[in-house]
Amino acid sequence: MTKILIMFITAFIAISCSNEKDSAIDRIQQKICSTLIESPTAEGIITAKGIWQNEFAKKFEITSKEQTDYLVKFRKCFASMGFKRNIKPLNQSITGTIADYLKLKNDNLQIVLKNEEAPAFSITCVFSGIKQYQDSTEFDVEGSLTLYDHSGKKIYKYNVYPVPDFYLTMKQGRGDFKFTAYLDAIWYPYDKNPFDKAAEAIIMMSKAEYYSFALGIKGENKDKNDEKMNDDEILDNLQILSAPAN
Repeated sequence: MTKILIMFITAFIAISCSNEKDSAIDRIQQKICSTLIESPTAEGIITAKGIWQNEFAKKFEITSKEQTDYLVKFRKCFASMGFKRNIKPLNQSITGTIADYLKLKNDNLQIVLKNEEAPAFSITCVFSGIKQYQDSTEFDVEGSLTLYDHSGKKIYKYNVYPVPDFYLTMKQGRGDFKFTAYLDAIWYPYDKNPFDKAAEAIIMMSKAEYYSFALGIKGENKDKNDEKMNDDEILDNLQILSAPAN
């Protein structure tokens, strides 16, 4: 009888503790979401980290598995931060051989943070066909998107993975299509220091002032305008396809 009573009390305590944690995490989630909406900055993220640590992580005994499960709940908080950053082309919006066939409908673009399932920074733009690619052989488009700070210094370079509309529009030589370039994710709940990593990501994106798409047809010569530039300009300003992606 005593053993049964002990088992009952233990189970009751476990259930009560679990309910207390679930209630606390719901409250903290709302608090962190509000904090990030009010301050979509690195400072706001560090404030959110303090809320997590002081009001939950240090208050309850949780396993690493439980911690990850709770941190996943903050995805929608980061997705709803409302972070946006306007960027302009550095010299040309598109360099490389694709510039003969496609152009951007609007040169001024915007970095946005969204996607509740996996919050990440992205850039959505519209490409327009300006010339028909008449070679009947199959071809591959390859390229990158580079972000620069206010002085034109490279911040980061991202690979661009063309969608079928690239090829269709080039073969037609006309028409528009929307394309989204996905950059960095901001929230890694499985990381050892997810809040610090998120703060670093938003600091980097907040520095972005300029961009350049480097797009080429695999195997063809790079942009002939590059031949007129010296090596330093190529490395510092264009970061064209011959450079390894980060």
